[in-house]
Amino acid sequence: MKKFIVLLGLLAFAGGVSSAQTKGFTYGIWTQGSMGRVSLNGHREFGTMDLSAAAGYAFSPSIYLRLQLDATYGMWDYGAEKGGKTWRENGSLGPTIGYNFYKNPAWGIVDVAATVGNSLYFKSDWSYMFYDLSFNWAFPFLNRNDNGNKMRVFVGMGVRYYDTHNSNFDNYCNLYAKVGFRFN
Repeated sequence: MKKFIVLLGLLAFAGGVSSAQTKGFTYGIWTQGSMGRVSLNGHREFGTMDLSAAAGYAFSPSIYLRLQLDATYGMWDYGAEKGGKTWRENGSLGPTIGYNFYKNPAWGIVDVAATVGNSLYFKSDWSYMFYDLSFNWAFPFLNRNDNGNKMRVFVGMGVRYYDTHNSNFDNYCNLYAKVGFRFN
């Protein structure tokens, strides 16, 4: 798992960066989490915590494509009568396509992003394919601009559906919140 986290860090800081809202390379790193109480399909015992990194290319000021790498910790709280708490770790990889649909120097950038990915540890007893849709807001007042490189702090909300590959676990659909930074 340590090698996986080092790989996430390298992916987050690799490559060149273009100036703000133009074509060029883009990358970022963030954390996101969901608690079981916000399940959309009745599995209130399930929650996740993710550390994510993505690198890609902005084809225009509005459209970007990234490759996203996640380290995911799935957490289950079944209650004392059903075995208590347990957790599993896994990683996933998948493409992200995004669209910056609102840009304003005073209010920042709002984008929508869709990701499809698959778990990497196939020997794990919790393997899955996921589908993700998120809305993100990059703050204009927390930006840093050095030598044309633009760092944006952002927050986001989304929904992720885990299509589990094995019968030991159900399929899960949770709302989540995220915070992080990106360069583009």
